[in-house]
Amino acid sequence: MLSEKEQHHLEQFPGIDIGQVGGRVGMGAQHVVRCYGQEKVIKYTRVHALRDPYSRVASPIFMRDPDGLRRDFDLCHEYFGAHVVPVEIQTDRRNACYCLFQRKLDLVDLTPTMVQSTPELREELEEMVCRNKQLLAAKGVWLDIKGWDSRRTQAMAPYLSNLTLAANDEEKPRLQLFDCGIFHPPKTMALKLWHRFLRVVQESNLRRFGIRTRLA
Repeated sequence: MLSEKEQHHLEQFPGIDIGQVGGRVGMGAQHVVRCYGQEKVIKYTRVHALRDPYSRVASPIFMRDPDGLRRDFDLCHEYFGAHVVPVEIQTDRRNACYCLFQRKLDLVDLTPTMVQSTPELREELEEMVCRNKQLLAAKGVWLDIKGWDSRRTQAMAPYLSNLTLAANDEEKPRLQLFDCGIFHPPKTMALKLWHRFLRVVQESNLRRFGIRTRLA
């Protein structure tokens, strides 16, 4: 059920049918994810819709305006191509906020054992990591392949929560990127240290999947 704040936020989008917004199916560092009708999900920004401390303090650090978000998706399509799950971007009446629509996926948690025992998956992940390094070298930004999962973070378990497997084993590529979080150059020393820490965490996480790399 939508909170009063969530409903008020979503009512600012002319293209959204509130009656189609269903149960919550996920929540990352930036977005709340809910079902939308039978075949889609809707993603909207935590900072505008929730009141918890993380949403009010930390989530704004990653916030992008609609135009910046479109540029991020263009970069993802340029560097990661068919791995990227298509997304529809809608904006509010002031073109100040956005919502994302994607097809509903049957998400599969990628585990280190799964990746290391399946050469095809390992090869695709290595290719994505290589392209991420190229993106950083060329544009000064990098893709968050790891994502955010508070439960597994607290358990110090390895995860790649922005990736899942294609529904059909014959579909290529197998790895599907359904969340394109791009990290941009930080403007303050505190954020520089935070980004450096996140990069180290990303590298450490990938090592547990058998991928040894340095993003910089």
